[in-house]
Amino acid sequence: MKTLIFCFLFYLSSYGSIRPWDNLIIDESYTLSEELSLEKEGYDFEVGEDMNLEDIIPLGMINVTIFKFRFENCLDDYEKSEIYMKSLYEPHDVQEMGFALYDYCYLEIYLENLDLYKDSIFFLRYN
Repeated sequence: MKTLIFCFLFYLSSYGSIRPWDNLIIDESYTLSEELSLEKEGYDFEVGEDMNLEDIIPLGMINVTIFKFRFENCLDDYEKSEIYMKSLYEPHDVQEMGFALYDYCYLEIYLENLDLYKDSIFFLRYN
């Protein structure tokens, strides 16, 4: 019985935690855990906003990976934005990521390959 309870708790804990970048899966839905502000455009992606991961594009020559997310509330006024930078602070570490709006309904996140094994800013969304 104790083994069954332990297995169940382990299973639940894997769904409520932030996913590392290298564990994100194409065609899965995720929930944002950090606010991302498009300052010039006057729009914020809020904590709790849901997005679907459409593609992961490695750019090996410059050691960057692009994560392309589709969000539900398309921004009709903005086809694309500048690339913004955000610092993510973890215990004893800082990672920088870039992000930009693309094609009205897509958020692209640019991440150095050195940071792929660190925590992302997404939770797996419960359906």
